[in-house]
Amino acid sequence: MIIKSPQGPIRPLIEALEENEILNGWVTQLEDSAKHQMKQLEEGGCETLEEGGRIYHGLDGTTWALEQLFSDYFPSLQRAAAFLAIWGSFERHIYELCRQVALAGSYRLKVGDLAGKGLTRARRYLLKVAGLDGEWANARWQEFPCFQHVRNIFAHGDGHIDLGQAKQEACVAASPHVTVQNGIVQLEPGFLPHVLQQQRRFLNGLEEVVVQRFGHGV
Repeated sequence: MIIKSPQGPIRPLIEALEENEILNGWVTQLEDSAKHQMKQLEEGGCETLEEGGRIYHGLDGTTWALEQLFSDYFPSLQRAAAFLAIWGSFERHIYELCRQVALAGSYRLKVGDLAGKGLTRARRYLLKVAGLDGEWANARWQEFPCFQHVRNIFAHGDGHIDLGQAKQEACVAASPHVTVQNGIVQLEPGFLPHVLQQQRRFLNGLEEVVVQRFGHGV
């Protein structure tokens, strides 16, 4: 039996939802990795080697703050890198949705013709050009501008936030999953699962209005 893959505007949404499930598993593994590394160090100890009159220290609690290193610093770096990948892939799926909507609706105006960038421009296109209004663009959109600001902190500011960045400061202060210490933004363990959950709600809402307008694509 040949199973046809959905085509048209619904395809990028289905692909995004499938990827969301995979990413949830990846994030779980990511959170477990630092704990595993810390456990290995605690159980296996370290070695100090002397060679040619020079001493090379392994990772140990006297030369490194291991608890902070493996509970805060490295996990935060991993989450930031994962967040950039997750957000970039999500944007790619939504822009592909805009492209498919333009084809299905025979719209002369493309998403790239609009002012702005990122998801804000894609949302405007789907609302203003395609007329795909719904809860996805309102209640389910509310946190996305803040996600975008946090993304920019890591993409353009190397995880640092400066005084006077009012929008970024407000978004960081409002999130229970983001902390700041000495101007350095850290993503807490609940951040990535929360982002994926909100993305899934957003995609489910978009799926409803896309199916109503363009069908299931099979």
